[in-house]
Amino acid sequence: MFVVASNMPLCFSRVVFDTLLNFRKGYYKFKLSKKSKEKDNPISVSREDYLLSLVDTESSSINESLSIIDEIKSKYNVGMNQIIDLVKNKDKYISVPVGLFRSELGPLEAVVRYLKDVLDYNFAQIARLLSRDGTTIWTTYNNSVKKGKLVVDLELKDIEFRGLKVKRDELIVPLSVFSERGLSILESLGLYLKETFGLNYHVIGRLLNRNERTVWTVVNRAKRKLENE
Repeated sequence: MFVVASNMPLCFSRVVFDTLLNFRKGYYKFKLSKKSKEKDNPISVSREDYLLSLVDTESSSINESLSIIDEIKSKYNVGMNQIIDLVKNKDKYISVPVGLFRSELGPLEAVVRYLKDVLDYNFAQIARLLSRDGTTIWTTYNNSVKKGKLVVDLELKDIEFRGLKVKRDELIVPLSVFSERGLSILESLGLYLKETFGLNYHVIGRLLNRNERTVWTVVNRAKRKLENE
């Protein structure tokens, strides 16, 4: 993750920002490991020295971030204003790969697990993004952990793409698709794949490791729900 600030020559991460706020309290004390008998004694570090060490570390991160930004500008032919908008409104641009839904986890479990473990969102943020109750998100995540690891199939090697209108790397789904509270994750997903990419029920079933008839039922149920709203 990187941060772009339009009015600042340098961008301090949250770590440095919090550190600066806490300097009002005076000196930080840290326990540094030593081989001597004094290993358990706290060592006082002046706030100036500590800040300098953080800035030095942060400078490396800033240089790396600027390199990533240049790469994005070149690869996708976008300007700095577009990148700034992307960073400032990143929640609007979150997408998940279709291969996420081929795991043993349920659709909601897979999305929650992906947002928490891969994108590092907390439960409150995930609940807001998915328009779900916070307790539901917490329970869903813990249930998914009990089932095992999160597996995301990005290669989709068993799918024949030559006859499809969509390329392999285009099979991503905006997270906003799942914010329709009246539909389940699977209903939203099936409907999106059908209407956006023009995929038939057989292909959607292959993509999601589900029976073609199940996909037909799910998609048509989603349509009826939306029509009755």
